Amino acid sequence: MYHWRGLQTHPGVLWCNQPFSQFTLYRYVKKCFFYLFGLFFLFCLFIGCKKEHPDKVVIGEDRWSCYQETEFACSGLRADVHFSGKLNGNEFCLNEGEKEYERYNVVGSNIVTGGGSTQKASAFVLGLHRIPRIYSYPYIYLWYYAGGSFPLHEVVDSAFQVGKLRWIKDLESSFTERGFKLDMILLCSDGDPFNGSPTISFDTYGPQKNAYIRCTRVEKTDTKEGTLYKVTLQMGCDLFNESHIFWRTLTDGEYTQEFLIKK
Repeated sequence: MYHWRGLQTHPGVLWCNQPFSQFTLYRYVKKCFFYLFGLFFLFCLFIGCKKEHPDKVVIGEDRWSCYQETEFACSGLRADVHFSGKLNGNEFCLNEGEKEYERYNVVGSNIVTGGGSTQKASAFVLGLHRIPRIYSYPYIYLWYYAGGSFPLHEVVDSAFQVGKLRWIKDLESSFTERGFKLDMILLCSDGDPFNGSPTISFDTYGPQKNAYIRCTRVEKTDTKEGTLYKVTLQMGCDLFNESHIFWRTLTDGEYTQEFLIKK
């Protein structure tokens, strides 16, 4: 037997005797380090190390509260006129007649496509929005640019042919090339986004990866007023903010619209 400060031990455990104080110090230091690390982790989690939401960099501080109040969701319904798809895998849709959404069709020629530019090109826009335009609701507008000034029926027929279509890569291309641009606009106050109301907008002007747009249906019916078009488009693309910073990827996009070209 061995004795150390009045404690009786056995020969196989002598290491617990003489080096006892060093072993105890190491154990307590280890425990203290563990507790301090745990407290630091909790501090980071709840107080000191909160990371900004990644969308905040894209949206900006001044419009962040507006963005947070906008709902991107889908009821599951599909009206005759609708836009649907997935934004980063999350379902999103707008339906005519639901939540007071209605179609928006402005079809015309010689529309100025560049701010301050004297160039003009035939273009039109098909959309889904609310009237009156209400704060915190997303709106969809699909623009087609004809790359020059052409008769209206020729512009529409060039836009909607069953098969593969193309996206316009930037504003300047719209003066000389034919193609589409998708806009998603969020209002930050009630009013008209085309008349100065503050907005958050996303579009297809940016570096696209695996983007596509194709027409799967074109139906034309002659009426007394003109030609009624019913079209279905499928699409996928990346969406960017006004500074061309990536926001979301749209997949499985589908847009069905009806519009009248008057005689």
